[in-house]
Amino acid sequence: MRGQRYFLLDMERTVNSDVCWWWKPQSRGYTTDLSEAGIYSEEVIQADATFRDRSTIQVPVDEAHAMVSPVVVNDQSAIAEWKTKSRKKFEEFPF
Repeated sequence: MRGQRYFLLDMERTVNSDVCWWWKPQSRGYTTDLSEAGIYSEEVIQADATFRDRSTIQVPVDEAHAMVSPVVVNDQSAIAEWKTKSRKKFEEFPF
């Protein structure tokens, strides 16, 4: 059986942000995109003092994935393009 695997949440960056900041693979920087985050074993975390500081939190992979919510950003230029490509005439809508 494989041991528990973790994403590493960097609280120093996350605390004043609207999003979570995760360590990238091989501790090569940070990302807000969970799909780009590194997945670390307990052994790797224990072997690297960087990951054991007070600003890094271990988050089990399955728990982090359970919190992911797909969101489409309100991009007005993209919406305008979608409107022009839509089969429905937007003049019918009251907005």
